Amino acid sequence: MVILNNQKQQQLMKKSKLILQGFIVAQRLRLSQILFFSCIFTVSISAQNQFHFFQLEKDAYELSAICSDENGNIYVASDEGNIDTLDMTTFKLKPLEHQIIGDDIEALEIYNGDLWYSVERTYRKIESINLKSSIPYKPIHSVKLNSIIADLIPCTDNATIEAVAIDSKNKIIYFCKQYKKRTIYYYPLENINDPNTNSSEVRTLDLYRGENNNSLDITDMKIEYDSNNNPVLHVLEKFERQIRSYNLVTHKTKITSFKDLVCDGTSSLFVKGKPCNSCECWGKAEALLVTKEEFWIGFDNGGYPINDNFARKKGYNNLTGNKPVILRLNR
Repeated sequence: MVILNNQKQQQLMKKSKLILQGFIVAQRLRLSQILFFSCIFTVSISAQNQFHFFQLEKDAYELSAICSDENGNIYVASDEGNIDTLDMTTFKLKPLEHQIIGDDIEALEIYNGDLWYSVERTYRKIESINLKSSIPYKPIHSVKLNSIIADLIPCTDNATIEAVAIDSKNKIIYFCKQYKKRTIYYYPLENINDPNTNSSEVRTLDLYRGENNNSLDITDMKIEYDSNNNPVLHVLEKFERQIRSYNLVTHKTKITSFKDLVCDGTSSLFVKGKPCNSCECWGKAEALLVTKEEFWIGFDNGGYPINDNFARKKGYNNLTGNKPVILRLNR
């Protein structure tokens, strides 16, 4: 056995302490490096996941509306008068068997298990079908509501009903005239079949005070509730390529723009002969779905194919052909 004197013991303890401190510092440094690179990776992944596109598996489908029910079923509609369910695994569409008079469905909404839709152009009606009733689904007509719509909105220049949103908690229906002059109306759901009501009892939402009402086309609307249970109206404006979120209680507005994702000033997502800064630039944002995490924005490509040069420049390598496109944008 080797016995060390006090001086050597102190030197050895000091040396051991320094080695231990060095090990601890090294471990802390290594841990900080790991955390640092983890943060960079997480931010990078987050940045990459801020948005992505996918296409429906149906050529030349002029997408005009989208909604989902409480079971997560997703419904889409087209200008041709079709309503379909969307399979999010295959992105294929399955036709909904229904009886509709009209050729242009522009809005979809779910309320009390019923699927509400607007038939634009000639008919200018809002109707619904009970998804639990027998197939094919027969439309439920609100004669009074549609007579009010006929009084409010003349059938001229396609400037008829483009969007419908229902505040289910306060039982209010919102519907809009698309442009010339764009107007959002609202009306109590409990009165839509009351023969004693008329169009003078319909109210308008003053959302665009001081702005050019002819420049921002309203193409879809959805209602959501904030943490205080206040209804928020999300309005899709296709010419500005943005979503206007308006709190109906606090009157605060938030704008979410997706313009840079589909247009760069000289070209845009779809092939079309008009310049990118023109209102006639395709594709046009026509459909809006709101979830807690995302905005889904559906584009009507008018039958025009993807602009391959624009898509490759932006890195949208999965987009091709003339299938309709949906943008999923993180909130």
